[in-house]
Amino acid sequence: MTEENWWEVSIPVREEEAEEAANALAKLTGRGVAIVPASSFSTVVAYLPATTPAEKLLRFWAEGERWAAGKIEVRRLQEKDWLTWWRREYHPFRVGKRLVIKPTWAAYEPGPGEVVIELDPGLAFGCGTHPTTRICLRLLEKWLRPGMKVYDVGTGSGILAIAAALLGADWIWAIDEDEVALRVARENVARNGVADRVQVLRGNLLEGKEEKADLIVANLTAELILQLLPQAAKLLLPGGLLIAGGIPVERKGEVLSSSPLVLVEELAEEGWVGLVLSAR
Repeated sequence: MTEENWWEVSIPVREEEAEEAANALAKLTGRGVAIVPASSFSTVVAYLPATTPAEKLLRFWAEGERWAAGKIEVRRLQEKDWLTWWRREYHPFRVGKRLVIKPTWAAYEPGPGEVVIELDPGLAFGCGTHPTTRICLRLLEKWLRPGMKVYDVGTGSGILAIAAALLGADWIWAIDEDEVALRVARENVARNGVADRVQVLRGNLLEGKEEKADLIVANLTAELILQLLPQAAKLLLPGGLLIAGGIPVERKGEVLSSSPLVLVEELAEEGWVGLVLSAR
């Protein structure tokens, strides 16, 4: 794989806003971010390819300035620098009752009944360490049934689509609009041996999709979930479920009041909430 050059953008934010800022910026770029805590503020570190179109860079910069509590710093780096950091910090860990996330470079012997997802996050969002991803994984583990057809909207690294396949889903459409995320997702899908059931597609939310599904999982932002709700309501089969993640707890009421779907369950962690919503 050809090594790419990247922009590393460090944005100081208020400590209490770090998680929300990181999630918003990660979803805008379609790849991973890091949060570096400090005494009175945190720094959100995001990554964009050096070849990113100017229009997208400007949108990202505007979002960064919206959260910034100080000077935004930018430096150029190579992909190997990112991978070195991940290999030092990222180790196998359990999510829920059965799911285990294992980076490609780590050895792990599965226990009885464990479902192991082998992942190389690269520069795509979704390595399982963020609470919004953990919430979605736990809800998938609980609500997904073998044979289901599933949409994973904003797939990032492909982690939720892969989890759905390994938990028994019959077919999964994994959708993202970022080229890096699509590449990383396809690599991870193949690595986990589920390419025969996971189709990675470029798209904006569920626009243009017609196939009905039993379950839709979307780990996005509150704003994007609000846009997704009417689309999900049209594509869910009767009794189908939407697992909506990436919602700050304080915005749960706004999402629920706008939803044409019925609340079945909610799961909160570290200031974030995941909602399970059912088609009528």
